[in-house]
Amino acid sequence: MKNKIAALAAITLIACTLGLNAQTNINYFEVYTKLEHKQPNSGFTLNKDTILARINAIPDTASTIATFVFAVDNPAAVDTMFCTLTDSRGQLVYNAPVKVSTVQGTSAYRVGGQTTYYTILPKPYLKHFTATLRIRYADGTLSAVKTFTKN
Repeated sequence: MKNKIAALAAITLIACTLGLNAQTNINYFEVYTKLEHKQPNSGFTLNKDTILARINAIPDTASTIATFVFAVDNPAAVDTMFCTLTDSRGQLVYNAPVKVSTVQGTSAYRVGGQTTYYTILPKPYLKHFTATLRIRYADGTLSAVKTFTKN
């Protein structure tokens, strides 16, 4: 009888551990950027050399909006997002624990399927950057830290 109870306890422990690991995974993480204000346009062309020249001509000091995009198995279980953003100068420009309950319903936060989008205010020097993300779930478990770098 003791062996059956021990085996049942071991199976339960394994199932709980597998369930927690499945929930704490961040399946996808990336940070998208776009200029706060569009540059004046002198005409549209599909010449890739012209497009690349325009992109490269944008100064690093231009205000850029950054959107943290991540996918988890159950977005409703996310309690807090720990977001950091280091600019091209190596300076930490954003470091905040973001409680989902405080940003829900704002234009900065959106969930579509399993993907969550969180936008931060415009920052300069984001031509190159490093971002990290960690999630705390409603049950208190934490995800591993995910890193995204734009070179």
